[in-house]
Amino acid sequence: MAFILMDKAWINQLIAFPFVVRVVVASLMMSPIGLCLGMYFPSGLLSFGGKYPQTTPWAWGLNSAFSVPGSILAIIFAQHFGFTGILLVAIAIYFLAAFSFLGANQ
Repeated sequence: MAFILMDKAWINQLIAFPFVVRVVVASLMMSPIGLCLGMYFPSGLLSFGGKYPQTTPWAWGLNSAFSVPGSILAIIFAQHFGFTGILLVAIAIYFLAAFSFLGANQ
């Protein structure tokens, strides 16, 4: 969300920097969100796998089944709606997943 709201003019200035600097800056920008969003699947496995061990293979299967088409659809949507549009869709999906996770733990 912060990426959508911030001024992107300084990102355009990074193009003049060497490749290594751009990689480091991009990694630093993506690390916090990657860490936060990457916690849902392991948390779900711990939560449901302990109570219902039979759900673990299903969780891996569903994760695989949605990851592949999800990455392809993200590229297609980004081409049509831009990165801001795909980020907004991703935020909505992750909020839905968070609320589902909270509701399942009650």
